[in-house]
Amino acid sequence: MGADPVSTARPVTLWYYESIAAASGRMLRAAQEGDWDALIDQEKVCAALIEALRACGAEQRLSESSIKRKS
Repeated sequence: MGADPVSTARPVTLWYYESIAAASGRMLRAAQEGDWDALIDQEKVCAALIEALRACGAEQRLSESSIKRKS
C-alpha cells in the first residue's frame, strides 16, 4: 500500500488519495487479467482506504499544491 502516512512529510490526506489510485490501478489490472480473487482483495483495500479518508477528511484539508497534485 505504500509508505506509512504518519512517517511521510506530505499530508495524510494526499497519501490516502495516492493509495486509492494505486489500489484502483491494481483492480484494473486484475480485471483485465481475469484474476477475480485479486480484484476482490484490492476492492476491499480500496474500500478501507476510502473509509479511512472519510474519517480523517474533516480534520485535514489539502493545500493548493496538494490539490493540484491530487488532480
